Amino acid sequence: MDKVGVIGLGRFGAFWTSVLSHGYEVYAWTRTAQENPPGPLLPLEELCRLPVVFLCVSMRAMPETLDRIAPLLGPGTIVVDTCSVKVEPVRWMREKLPASAGILATHPMFGPESAKEGLAGLPLMMHPVRLGPEAYGRWTRFFRSRGLMVVEITPEEHDRQAAMSQ
Repeated sequence: MDKVGVIGLGRFGAFWTSVLSHGYEVYAWTRTAQENPPGPLLPLEELCRLPVVFLCVSMRAMPETLDRIAPLLGPGTIVVDTCSVKVEPVRWMREKLPASAGILATHPMFGPESAKEGLAGLPLMMHPVRLGPEAYGRWTRFFRSRGLMVVEITPEEHDRQAAMSQ
């Protein structure tokens, strides 16, 4: 089974860990102590060497998190953000992450509360910022296999549509 990492175990990160555990061996890192983490914890240095790392941190924590993980990433590690806006996080990832890192922009447009009854039909925005078609296809297939409706949209269009609905 492939291994993935999750950085940030707040409500969403803990929930996302459970979603990913249906196809992956999931490890996590969090800056705060966890009494009952949703999966095994790893030191940040080890977690960043996994093939895929999901960032489940707040928007304001993104720049600092990217600065911290950039020198620790293994060659070819894919970094996936889960922020609710896209243009700024994508810009930060392009600027701060090494060129060898893959980048996948996502926005799970739901959370633990709205997914209590299951994931079927819930939308997940995705865009392959710096990711080949094979890896992008693998993640698209995984999320669709969980019942999610994958919405392929650019970060710019995502944020434009989100601003219109706000």
